[in-house]
Amino acid sequence: MGIARSTYYDRPERPTDDTAIVEAMSEVCDVFESYGYRRVDAALRQQGLVVNHMA
Repeated sequence: MGIARSTYYDRPERPTDDTAIVEAMSEVCDVFESYGYRRVDAALRQQGLVVNHMA
């Protein structure tokens, strides 16, 4: 094909807009002040937001 093998694994750059996620996190943290990051992650997943540092 004439292209490098590493091209298959190269991810295209895509801009991320995290404002919706940050607002949802703020809402969860305002209601449940004692929640840690695991519980906040679980609450966001229940709302349909998948949050991951590798996304």
